[in-house]
Amino acid sequence: MILKLTFNKETVDLKEALIDACRNILIGFSLSQEYFKFFIVRILESALRAGNEEGLEEDETSALHDPAQPIVDAVSKIMESLASAMKLFSRRSFEAAFLVASKLEEIEKSEESQRIRFKVREEDRVRIYPVWSLLADKRCNLLLQITDFDNTLGDLLISLKNMYEKLEKEKEEENKISALRDAIYSAVRRNDRKKLSKLVHNTLEYFKFKDVLIDNVVEHLEELGEELESAGELVVENVKKYLRMMFGESCFLEYEVYAALLEHGVPALPRLVVSVMNILGEGQKQKKTWEVDVVARVGDKLWLVEVTTSKDAEELEDKAKNLSELRDLLYAEKALIVCTKEALEISKQLPEREGVEFLSFEGLRNKLRRLLKASTRRRRPAPHQELPSLFRAEVV
Repeated sequence: MILKLTFNKETVDLKEALIDACRNILIGFSLSQEYFKFFIVRILESALRAGNEEGLEEDETSALHDPAQPIVDAVSKIMESLASAMKLFSRRSFEAAFLVASKLEEIEKSEESQRIRFKVREEDRVRIYPVWSLLADKRCNLLLQITDFDNTLGDLLISLKNMYEKLEKEKEEENKISALRDAIYSAVRRNDRKKLSKLVHNTLEYFKFKDVLIDNVVEHLEELGEELESAGELVVENVKKYLRMMFGESCFLEYEVYAALLEHGVPALPRLVVSVMNILGEGQKQKKTWEVDVVARVGDKLWLVEVTTSKDAEELEDKAKNLSELRDLLYAEKALIVCTKEALEISKQLPEREGVEFLSFEGLRNKLRRLLKASTRRRRPAPHQELPSLFRAEVV
């Protein structure tokens, strides 16, 4: 199940809390049955001895109140277990993942003619989800901090790519820790971010929002360092892999969109893989796979989000076509392609596809703000909905 893959620890804790609640319910009823049997026998014995039920003494009839005590105790323990479960949902990233995972499981169960499965990449499960969810909970988001994001994006991409290329040259020699690892180690172990901030500052070229950018990159590296340190894998090569994906390949924009959705109260999960198995007849099958940058849930409907920096008309059209096809398969409400302002202009010359909308990054931000204003008219999914199967999982 997607929830277990993206939030393994929280899923295990939730399972244990719910099991404790169920166990206490059963214990409470079991004890109450025994108490009732015991006290009924006592009352009958007393009545027989007295020869008359009216002769029962007050202290014997008062015993009828005692059987309820085990239930009272059990309810108290049940409430403690449920409070532990609800505490997990104080993390908005986990709450969002739970709501999206519930909808995805509903889709998997409802499909008959086509087998739809939602998966995550192994490398994302290990690195991306733990780091991105913590950053989103801390409200680390350039898209919301840089007001003129669309016009600044070109310089932003160049600055971050150049920073990555400089840091990528860092080498870790035997008996000598690299400056990059040392800086991250100081931030994680000694709670001292000075070295890390200085290192990022020195590798970033001039940028209008340089201070904001430095803080953002440091947050990424510090959370990554925490994760690597806890796994005993804090080596410079693992840090470089993250830097390459995030800033060398500009995947940080996927994070920015994911974090912006959460910030505006829209449950979302990043970087999911969707596979569809079509039965062609005579035992033949055809499998097709999509990679979705972000899947969001608005009310009871899905939004599929593609994030791109491409300015190639043919590539943009292919993205729109693929996303439109997936939208139809999943009965999603919207398919959004978040792109540069240049790509947005190019998209106006492309064939329109129902349900597919091109937006600049600022356009997405404005759309989310309008959605947030209308949030009083929205309702969360019904509270009686079935809990997702927390313990079934698939990794690709």
